[in-house]
Amino acid sequence: MKKIILSCFLMVFASMFISLAEAGEYINNCPVPDNLKIIQPDGNVVPPKLALLSGVWEGSWMSSAIFIVEQIKGDEAVVVLAWAPVTARSQAGTSFAPGFVRLKCPIKQGEDGNYRIICAAKSGTNILIQTNDPKQIRVVREGFGTMAPENRDSIFRKKEMK
Repeated sequence: MKKIILSCFLMVFASMFISLAEAGEYINNCPVPDNLKIIQPDGNVVPPKLALLSGVWEGSWMSSAIFIVEQIKGDEAVVVLAWAPVTARSQAGTSFAPGFVRLKCPIKQGEDGNYRIICAAKSGTNILIQTNDPKQIRVVREGFGTMAPENRDSIFRKKEMK
């Protein structure tokens, strides 16, 4: 009888930890806010070409990274930038923890007709540049100190969410 009670206790105890581990939301190993909600742009206000930027964009530098365009309103977007290290240490030899930041970002239209979302964070600016391919964007990084040139200009692909 004691073994049965102990087994039940251990199963309940273990299930508490399993459910806690699954409680966080992740996309491509990058943590995202629990209250993440991608709001479909209003077709009466947001031009169709700009609306194509709504959604999840995945890519990598020395880490996995995603940009989630949660909401587009007028000339501003709410964007979540999330990251997770691919390895335990970055190229510079310093480790960093996975994380995310939610930003309000201005939107500008370039002379080429493509839109740009300017995501200014503490360490630098990521500029999400629409391309002629609706399934990819170009991300140009500015002001990130001694970042390697190959990490300053990257292509991110649209992630199809189920």
